[in-house]
Amino acid sequence: MNDIKLEKILDHINDGQYKSISEMSKKLKIPRTTLIYYIKKLEAKNILTKKWGNVIKNIDSNLEFKTNNKIKLNTKAKKNIAFQISKLLKPKDVIFIDSGSTTGLSAQFIKDMNITIYTNNIYFINLLGLEGGSSKVFIIPGNLYTKTLSIIGSKAINEINSIKFDKCFIGINSKINNEYFTSNQEESLIKEVAIKNSKVVYMVFDKSKINVQGLKYKIKINKKVNEVVS
Repeated sequence: MNDIKLEKILDHINDGQYKSISEMSKKLKIPRTTLIYYIKKLEAKNILTKKWGNVIKNIDSNLEFKTNNKIKLNTKAKKNIAFQISKLLKPKDVIFIDSGSTTGLSAQFIKDMNITIYTNNIYFINLLGLEGGSSKVFIIPGNLYTKTLSIIGSKAINEINSIKFDKCFIGINSKINNEYFTSNQEESLIKEVAIKNSKVVYMVFDKSKINVQGLKYKIKINKKVNEVVS
């Protein structure tokens, strides 16, 4: 299935309300026959339920998209957030950049800020390319999670737990009320350790992540957090 069309459909039904297939076809600019094809595929995976010309996302569904597809969505908002991140930093800061396409885009704005960056975000590293910059960058060791191009596992957790950060920037998949969620348990553990070891915490997300239902893993937070949102 086309991941871009798929995520557009899921974004549209993330509020947990029934949606008219006809209205979805018009709003998403997807032909009705094509939309029904995707709906049948999602229904077979128990991601949504179809009833009387309407669909609703199942509350216990959980679907993660690969980073190289996610970066094509809400690009303007994500770049705006990445720029905001650069404005929150000062020279000699020691920071943690978490996994995710939005946090990854910050690479182009902060590579020359004379800061120290620790990251488990391979997409961030790729964007640095061969140019480098005045900032020092350290890759967290561990196991590669290919869906989000992030480093996870016990080795990564132990490494992050040994470092003290001035600031951390944490990617999320959903904010519901004042709670934050992600789609992968091992990623949630990475986020929790980075939050614990940071003086200042920023949760990073665009508005499409608000009230996304069906994510199982709540990020446990033991301190006040700030938000970078667009």
